[in-house]
Amino acid sequence: MFPSSRFNADALHYNLLGFMSVQDPGVLLRDEAVPTHLLWHLLTSAILTLCRPATPQTSLYLLRLVNVVLALGAIAIFARLVRSIAGAAAAAWATLVFAFSQACLENFLSVEVYALNTLVLVTFYAAARRILVKAPGSTGARDLAAISLLCALAILTHLANILLVPAVGVVLLLRDRRRGVAHGLVFGATVAGVLFAAIAWIARERTIGLAAAFAYFFNYSGKTATYLTPDRLANLAAAVESLGAAVAGRLGAWLAIPAAMFLARAVRHRRRISGDPWILGLLVYLAIAGAFLSQWDPENPEHKIALILPLLLVVASIHARIGVPLARWALAGAAAFAAVVVVAGFVDGILPFTRLDEDPLFRLSSQIHDRTEAPEVLVVGLASARTGHAVTLESMTFFGQRVAVLSRDDEGFDARMRDYRGRGFAVVSYAGGRVGEAEVTRP
Repeated sequence: MFPSSRFNADALHYNLLGFMSVQDPGVLLRDEAVPTHLLWHLLTSAILTLCRPATPQTSLYLLRLVNVVLALGAIAIFARLVRSIAGAAAAAWATLVFAFSQACLENFLSVEVYALNTLVLVTFYAAARRILVKAPGSTGARDLAAISLLCALAILTHLANILLVPAVGVVLLLRDRRRGVAHGLVFGATVAGVLFAAIAWIARERTIGLAAAFAYFFNYSGKTATYLTPDRLANLAAAVESLGAAVAGRLGAWLAIPAAMFLARAVRHRRRISGDPWILGLLVYLAIAGAFLSQWDPENPEHKIALILPLLLVVASIHARIGVPLARWALAGAAAFAAVVVVAGFVDGILPFTRLDEDPLFRLSSQIHDRTEAPEVLVVGLASARTGHAVTLESMTFFGQRVAVLSRDDEGFDARMRDYRGRGFAVVSYAGGRVGEAEVTRP
């Protein structure tokens, strides 16, 4: 399935960054969003430099194809990991839920960081499990190097993955009381060393000091006014609701029933689960990340992808540790759970976006193109929206036209209008959701 379009403002922003970096590589490190997902932007820039797409639209669809490939890789590794933990049936169930969950499906088919981030995370989890299933005293330097480097790569892919560090540190300390402190220090020092190297590289590329590069790398820590609100209980309620929506969209609230039933089963068999360092590590991470995401931008479902992956691994691992076959009614419930997620994902996440004429960007682009086929068009009145179409339309259209937007409320409207007319832009109006007649001007 390859939906016609579901590109939000971030996806279009990242696409334009990568497209411009082909001619001006320095543009990447002048954007505040880049250090939050540094490896993603470096990867997209490298791919676009190699392929040299002719237009931003070509670039956009090329990067979505890259995202689809990355997502398929993440799904394949996830399926293999769950199969090694709980068998083929559990792997099939968890993989369907994972692949068709609303947040994953939506973002894997866009131009966002989450496909690469999930691929790096699931690779990290696979490496961590190989280490944690060994005897506590058998962890060697190669094991520590593997999880340290993968953790650092995860942080460079998405800065929020820094929440992995305390979770891994706790597990290393609890797992091997004799050498846990030393292992934790080695792990922390290795991760810090890789991040320091990345920050030093940014400082060199931007010709700024280390302190300025450090502030730039962690600049999203200053976004509290944007992503945090003081009502903690309301944030928590919104986060729980968005987690359900991230898995099953409009049906997300109903998932509380099977979740409660599984929790009761886990509590009933808690003695079989306790002492497993792999499950402990996942639960520690879920507690840390869950607490953070319950307050930071709590209504955003895409951030919950970081919770869906370990949650499914916890469910599969607890099921395997219990070792008691599910009753028929429980099997039927698990199948129904997966079916709900798959159907909701298809109906809400794929079907609406397979018809091009239902895409709002295409409809607006078509209206502009119907009014004028000029290569450069100024839309007067659209910029007043500042959200939705205004952001999207400045980035691309479906007809290869370069579109600028301007509102009569914008500062310097008359001067900017004269400038656009002087450069030969065709001028159209936008009001009441419709594009008006074109006024063709010549330089």
